[in-house]
Amino acid sequence: MHNALKIYSGGLGFLAGSHMRSAYELRQNLIGIGILWKYGYYDQARNQDQTLQVTWMEKIYFFLEDTGIKFQILIHEHPVWVKVWVNWSRHPCRRCR
Repeated sequence: MHNALKIYSGGLGFLAGSHMRSAYELRQNLIGIGILWKYGYYDQARNQDQTLQVTWMEKIYFFLEDTGIKFQILIHEHPVWVKVWVNWSRHPCRRCR
């Protein structure tokens, strides 16, 4: 996974990231599915007085490629579009393109 891919949050997100890293290190095939937010997560920093500073920035995922795969699913009886992106540079089979 690329460090700039900010789709995990909280304790369970940290655990999911650890599983992804372990699978990569063990050279195991694993697919991670998550929600890729353009503005959904904020960046945190500390001010001079150590108070929290929150910054909302547009995330630009330059390392992901749109596969053209797009489909609809229902979540609580509402249609939601799903789009598939891939990071080919980290894919073990670069011939798959």
